[in-house]
Amino acid sequence: MWGTLIRALFVAALLSVAGCGGGGSDGDGDPATAVPANALFYAEAVVRPEGSLRSDALDAAGKVLRTDDPEARLRELMRSAFEDEGEDFDYERDVEPWLGERAGYWVEATSEKDNFGVLLLEATDFDAARDSLRASLERGGRTVSERSHRGVEYLVNSEGVAAGVVGDFAAVGREPDLRRTIDASEGSSLADSDEYRDAVDGLEDERLAHFWADTRGLMRG
Repeated sequence: MWGTLIRALFVAALLSVAGCGGGGSDGDGDPATAVPANALFYAEAVVRPEGSLRSDALDAAGKVLRTDDPEARLRELMRSAFEDEGEDFDYERDVEPWLGERAGYWVEATSEKDNFGVLLLEATDFDAARDSLRASLERGGRTVSERSHRGVEYLVNSEGVAAGVVGDFAAVGREPDLRRTIDASEGSSLADSDEYRDAVDGLEDERLAHFWADTRGLMRG
């Protein structure tokens, strides 16, 4: 199912701390600019940290995983996650060549069981990202069709997984949610929300991650 691809990409992005063409992001993109203003939950992470941030991340991973070699353990966990899902997916081949510094993930309030949200991965090479997304959507003999929304081209496979480059980010999710992502990037987004800005403006600039939730929306749910 389409959630398998989301999980595989999410694991790859979060574990890319273990790793070190066409136009691409210059690293200044904000994933929140492609998140709907009414999102229920949003998470953002520096997935390719450098310097002290990278050292701190590996240090923390070593303690959590109880290992002196967190890089090797993280890669082992990543390979295992993909094998368990039965996906022909390889991080070094499919993601690492174009993955930028930041990633985001948003989800909306819904009663649907298969609500895996939208994953946003900063792309340093848009052409390579598009090729990778197409290959991922086609795996398992799935058919893929080309579509567009507000001038942004994207792909949808026979299981309803949609993917495309939105702004500086490769975006993957259900088609309705991908279209909402495009709408947000072209109009009012979470980044424009006073509530969100008030919550994150006081955070340290040098941080690995932050999370935001619409508490009123959670209480209504």
